[in-house]
Parts: sequence; C-alpha cells; structure tokens
Amino acid sequence: MAATIVAYSEPFSGVAGKAEPPVFDWFAGVRPRSQLKFIALLELLEQRGGDLEGPHVLDFGGPLRGLRCCVEDCCYVLIYAVLGPPVDVSSRTVVLLHGVTIDDPTKHGQPPPATGATSQSGLAAMLADSESGSRGSAGARTEGGVRLVPPADVRIAAARLEAFEAQPECHTHTTD
Repeated sequence: MAATIVAYSEPFSGVAGKAEPPVFDWFAGVRPRSQLKFIALLELLEQRGGDLEGPHVLDFGGPLRGLRCCVEDCCYVLIYAVLGPPVDVSSRTVVLLHGVTIDDPTKHGQPPPATGATSQSGLAAMLADSESGSRGSAGARTEGGVRLVPPADVRIAAARLEAFEAQPECHTHTTD
C-alpha cells in the first residue's frame, strides 16, 4: 500500500476556507518537461512511502527532503517531508511544502524563458489520485555543487512543516 501525498495550504477566511497550495503556484512556473519528470517522481515517492534515494533526492535533515529535477539551465527542487512510522509505508504522509527554482544564467548567458502556458493540473491530478487511495540544514548541494538551495527556502519549508504538524487539518489541501 502507498503513502498519502498532500500539499501544505495556508488557511484563510475565504469562501473555500483555504488558499491554493503554494506548491501549485510554483509548479505552474516549472517547464513542461520538468513537470512530467516531477509527476513521475511523485508517483514513485507515493509508491515507496517517501523512501527515495539517489540523484533526484536531497536530504535537508530530519523529515525534510527535496525532489530535484534539472533541465538545461534550470534546476527545480520540491521540498517535502515524510511523516509517520518508518516501518508502515501505508501510514505515512508525504507533505509537499515549498518549491524552489534555481536558474543558472551563467550556462547560457541568460535565465530560461517564462513558460506561461504551464498548468497546475498535473500536480493536482497526482494529489487527487494519492488522496483516493527548526529542522534541516541549509544549502543542500546539487549537480556537483553548481547550484545551492538557498537557506531561506529551507527555513520556509521548515516553518510550514511546523504549522502543518501543529494543525494538520488547517494546512492540508484536499481535492474534491
């Protein structure tokens, strides 16, 4: 049985009760080729209950991890946490906390073009499928140390995780 993947959401007093998860907004700006890779990695993460290793996973310490996807001159990192008992994969929850885009303009002389046409539907669909069925060290290195995840982004993810753990019902995005 697989883990459950949820997205962190900020509560607000609007009609729907919650804001759109920050990772959805970030994911909309990820290049389409990288979006497809992320969806495949998230499906693998779900199947393995958060137990992924290798070149696509960064360890920020504690439960904080990062899924990494680099394409051409841009690297994307989706910071997540794995919560639940280590021996029971089906009882684990993977919480998507924060997305980071790391452009490398030194490779080609300029930042990558804006995508504009990408959508959140792939990530939202993955989460819908999943639902039916200070921590961390800053500066995790990727691609031989060329790119770094800024410490401020790791702190944002850690703060969101604290808020999620304190009130999971207020910070869990669910798709209807």
